[in-house]
Amino acid sequence: MGEVLRAFREQESGCVSYGVRLPDGECWFVKEAATGQARRSLDRAWAFHRAVRHPVIVPQLHRFGVRDGGGTAVVMPWHAGEVLGRAAGRPLP
Repeated sequence: MGEVLRAFREQESGCVSYGVRLPDGECWFVKEAATGQARRSLDRAWAFHRAVRHPVIVPQLHRFGVRDGGGTAVVMPWHAGEVLGRAAGRPLP
């Protein structure tokens, strides 16, 4: 099992994301969709990441079902930085 570095719970997409550190020290970003709206958002993002590849776009490497088949999650490499969009309830600067 890994250690949660940070949780991003309030996102406009309805997804919940986590920064996770595995016992070997490797870090990953996991984004989970449990609602229908969030799942559609994550599915659109998955399709985008399959179609567009560029060195500055963090790739989505894995996708799998969660919560008894009702949700979806994707796994990306962890990169330190700031959220580029806005978290739910917070306006852009």
